Amino acid sequence: ETPQAAAVTYAKDLLPIFQARCATCHIEQTKGDFSAADHGAAMAGGKSGAVVVAGDPEASLLYQMVAGIADKQMPPKGDPLSAEELATVRSWIA
Repeated sequence: ETPQAAAVTYAKDLLPIFQARCATCHIEQTKGDFSAADHGAAMAGGKSGAVVVAGDPEASLLYQMVAGIADKQMPPKGDPLSAEELATVRSWIA
């Protein structure tokens, strides 16, 4: 684990991305029974089950969907997450 990965936190690093890019569907609503409103809700997952496999971004549905390597791309409308945003999500999971 790199010092950078250890420094990434949900509240400080991920929540702002989710608030900016995912809030309409996953904070204001809970589409797919998934809420990104806080760490506990995100870790609880949704109708597809857990979305985070701690330490394994590639096995985590959350990362697969925002990276566009799952059946669905998130967000479904608008631009995908930037390389920097993806790196932050990946670091947090790792």
